[in-house]
Amino acid sequence: MLIARSVTPAAPLAEGSRRRTDGTGTHGRGHWLPAGRAQLRVAALLIVICVRAAAFPVPLAAQQAPSPVVPGDWHFGFEMFEMLLEQRGLQHVQTAADAFSSPSQTVIVIIGELPNEQFWSEAWGFLQGGGRILVASDQDGIARRWFRMNAGPVTTNRRAYQYQRHGDCLQIVDLDESHPLTSGVKTVIVNRSGWLSDLSDTGTNWQIVAQLPPLTFPSESAGMPLIAVSEWRSSGRLILVADHSLLTNGMLWHGDNAMLAINLCHSLCHPDRQKLMFIVDGQLQGTYALRLPPNVPPPAISLPPKPKPPESIPELPVDQMVRIANLVVTKVEDSNLLNSAVMQRPRDVPAAYFHRGLLLAAVLAALVVMARALTNSSPSLAVPTQTRDMLSAADLNAVRQDTAEGRGLAARLLVFELCRQLTSSRDPADWRKLVTEQSLAGDSRALPKSVRETIPLLLSLAFGSRTPHLSRTRFLDVGRAVEHIRSRNAAT
Repeated sequence: MLIARSVTPAAPLAEGSRRRTDGTGTHGRGHWLPAGRAQLRVAALLIVICVRAAAFPVPLAAQQAPSPVVPGDWHFGFEMFEMLLEQRGLQHVQTAADAFSSPSQTVIVIIGELPNEQFWSEAWGFLQGGGRILVASDQDGIARRWFRMNAGPVTTNRRAYQYQRHGDCLQIVDLDESHPLTSGVKTVIVNRSGWLSDLSDTGTNWQIVAQLPPLTFPSESAGMPLIAVSEWRSSGRLILVADHSLLTNGMLWHGDNAMLAINLCHSLCHPDRQKLMFIVDGQLQGTYALRLPPNVPPPAISLPPKPKPPESIPELPVDQMVRIANLVVTKVEDSNLLNSAVMQRPRDVPAAYFHRGLLLAAVLAALVVMARALTNSSPSLAVPTQTRDMLSAADLNAVRQDTAEGRGLAARLLVFELCRQLTSSRDPADWRKLVTEQSLAGDSRALPKSVRETIPLLLSLAFGSRTPHLSRTRFLDVGRAVEHIRSRNAAT
């Protein structure tokens, strides 16, 4: 497969912007008006601004330096995904034998062209030994009857499934939210993808992570798996992705593809992996840093030397400064600017209008004086009294309503006051030590039966964590018991 034939969805956006600027789009149309006095004034103003800009050019230091040029095929590369793997501590291997020699420490990534049958024969033992493999491609291929990859492009006519209204760029929202690969992923964007089929369950356990929309073309691709994961014994894992373009540098910025790439790296590298075999279209790749464009420094900008300020600025003598001040005053007096402005009325204004303007100004001044006089002579207004809403009979009855919770709270307050009188302390810890059922009962033979039966309720009110709801009868019993114990304690 040729990577260059894949087109990222960002390209049509630039094309759309060109359509709008060439005059054929909606924003390119304008309405021409006949040139008049206002248009000529605007044109003259623009000419003056241009002349001023030419007379005072922008300094070289304020001009922006040229931005670095990114190669056109960088958007179709996989350097950013490879960088994520290397940041996990993986080191590239030189040969395939180095990768297959230690499966539990190796990650194999195959992008684009699918490997031959010999690779899959060795991959069986590699996965059984704990190795992990990621295969991302949109080409046709069969791997030892484990799975089949079908070439695309998969398209759709439904706007709900299209990304930026492109039929071959799909939004994948049918995701398995319980799988670790979809953590933080809501939408996956694919570009001219394929699909998976014939996932064999012989010795493997497939989990479908993402599926294509139900209405796609070709019809056999509708609802088929896009991303699948197979778990093997000894932590072996095989991940299949039916579109390698979602891992390209240009597609990681669309949807949640970047988060999916991070989850893929974590699934491949966790917990401790050291070796990486990264294959793109059948070619073993080295570190991504070797394929980055060279960092060309910007051209040096030569700035003109700054003029040196004079060491000392000479000061004018006092008599010369006085002569200059007198000359300025004399010129102002000779010009007689103020008298000329008063004597000469505005041009093109009839005399009648001029007199009417003076009269109007006098009337306005008189009105201002009258308004100020009336304001100062008027008595100060009293501040209006604030009105309060009166409660109705129903509101007053609701406020005074007797409830079981209110009776329980009142009974608890009575018991608290009794404990403070008996112990001469406000600390509940002292109450627990000194106030017991024996201390409250005293000589039980002298207590009425109703008081003896109420003593456990008094202890629960004093030391319980919840406020009980009491009936009216129980509340009266509590009051009688408290009063009886209080009077007995006062007598002793």
